[in-house]
Amino acid sequence: MKLTKEQIAYIDNYLKFLNIKSADIRIEILDHLASEIESEDHCEIGKYIKSKNSFIREFSKKRENSIHWSYQKQLWLKYFGFFHKLKIAPITLFSIGTFYVSLNYFNNKTILGLSIILVAIVIFYGLIVNLINTKKIKALVSFKYLGNVLSIPQLFICTLPIVKDYIIVNPILITIYVSLALGLSVAAVILIKEKKNLILKRFEFLNN
Repeated sequence: MKLTKEQIAYIDNYLKFLNIKSADIRIEILDHLASEIESEDHCEIGKYIKSKNSFIREFSKKRENSIHWSYQKQLWLKYFGFFHKLKIAPITLFSIGTFYVSLNYFNNKTILGLSIILVAIVIFYGLIVNLINTKKIKALVSFKYLGNVLSIPQLFICTLPIVKDYIIVNPILITIYVSLALGLSVAAVILIKEKKNLILKRFEFLNN
């Protein structure tokens, strides 16, 4: 059977009734349910979708978790890309080498402090990028978890008072710490920009 626009709207409204607020998740569930219904010769839509309550809620929860962890994985892939991509790796290695050498000529505490301030600036910029012009896409799950990629770089700032006394005397540990903190914060900003553009394009597609 072929669903009419009214029947599709009915299913969509039922998903909203079940508190599936995110348009992108609703579209995925709606597409799945519509495909199953249309594969039948005859189907009582109201009775059918009510029988799918557990599936709908479970699908929504799993999809949200999938998106969240996908972003976290992509953050690390973006970070490691700084070391193995031919165009970027030489710049990354040169920057790390320069930082390490500078520790021999300047006070370690001062260098570490300035580096963390730089990390904080990059994170703040990422937050601004994530928040600007997001009113129309804030209900999408794909956007909801995007800002979470900044949580790992923020963790380095939060843990600095705890680890500072242990790493301040070791240039190698300082270099590793700053490389992770700054590299992940830059990777997060790049990922946010890329994903936000894709989400905006998908939002326009969903509206159409």
